[in-house]
Amino acid sequence: RVLDWREHRPIVVTAVKNQGYCGSCWAFAAAEVLESRIAIATGKLFSLSPQQIVSCTPNPNKCGGSGGCGGAIEKLAFDFVKRNGIVSEWTYPYTSFEDKNVACLPLEYPRTPVAGIKGFAGVPPNHALSLLEAVQDGPLTASVAANKWGPYETGIFPRADCDWIINHAVVLMGYGEQNCVSYWLIRNSWGPTWGEHGYIRLERARAPEHEKCGWDTDPMAGSACETPPDGSNPPTKVWVCGTCG
Repeated sequence: RVLDWREHRPIVVTAVKNQGYCGSCWAFAAAEVLESRIAIATGKLFSLSPQQIVSCTPNPNKCGGSGGCGGAIEKLAFDFVKRNGIVSEWTYPYTSFEDKNVACLPLEYPRTPVAGIKGFAGVPPNHALSLLEAVQDGPLTASVAANKWGPYETGIFPRADCDWIINHAVVLMGYGEQNCVSYWLIRNSWGPTWGEHGYIRLERARAPEHEKCGWDTDPMAGSACETPPDGSNPPTKVWVCGTCG
């Protein structure tokens, strides 16, 4: 089977973006998922502002980093949009390309929200079948180990070339199969000249029992919190499964 949300009509996917040198993948992934989900639900496709999320989302527990260009997690982005709405990229353009944290601007004309959400839900970790089911309704954010993605140009990125250190946020756009090799279709935020016009295909296990797993020994580089909200100690390692997480 094949699913590619880029093929949906009317169009529900914006052009590939570039986060630059700022650690804002979490904000880009969240904004891009919201763009597509809102378009699927309403028929209206907005290009939403990652900069608003980067500049204005609080990260008091230092989850996934120090916040802003220092990194955070998609959940915080969705929490922010749930509370405040999100403005268009045109009214709040991206200015953190050079790894500069920019102060949050007030939401006043013309920076008024064009969309919002009432809630959101996560997919159980390390559960490929849940991902397959959830992506039927629209693109999803995903946390991945992207340390070895830099040289990628085209083709299906093999599972054997992955490590387990989760350090990047992307958008899961679908799945497919080529020459009997199954894959996940991933939208990245490294610009349209990287990979397959800004996308990468990751080898996908043909059955859940064939998934590879390993220990993420640096969870603070991904989605762990330096001071977890529940008062517990931060994890020293996390069990992850799949292709590049």
